[in-house]
Amino acid sequence: MCLFVQEKARKNCLFVANTLSSTKELVECLDRVMVALLIVGTTILWLLLTGLTTTEALIVIGSPIATFIIMFGDTSKTFFQGIVFVYLVHPFDVGDLCIIDDNMLEVVTIGVWKTTFSKVDTREEVIYPNSDLASKTIINHKTEFDWNDNVDVYVTDNKMIDTLEQTIIE
Repeated sequence: MCLFVQEKARKNCLFVANTLSSTKELVECLDRVMVALLIVGTTILWLLLTGLTTTEALIVIGSPIATFIIMFGDTSKTFFQGIVFVYLVHPFDVGDLCIIDDNMLEVVTIGVWKTTFSKVDTREEVIYPNSDLASKTIINHKTEFDWNDNVDVYVTDNKMIDTLEQTIIE
């Protein structure tokens, strides 16, 4: 009985570690995006304030930037949809059992772009983009370990009590 509790606690620690690594991935990704935006904005503001460039020059520089935005606008839209889906909607945690498209899946990792699942019956790895998951029906069976669960133990003799005490002490 004690081994079962220890195994569940070990699995919960792994789930927490995976969730923290996913959060770390998000923070690093957002940090890179914000640093890039700050560098570009500061550079443009510095050029305007020092008089090294004029607004006409910025229009010439801005046209390739507008092309870039048109080309990669959908990517940035998907990126921010993933952030909203994972961290605001937050439909599941690492380790939860979910039913998606009539498949029982266990959540392995959660990222900004994609979420990795493992099929319960075959242990196959399935990767869904978060933009696809946002439009799917997800049935979540939480697998959080409740430390307040009770375990009924029926002991009939003193030898069993001594064995249980030794197992708990160990």
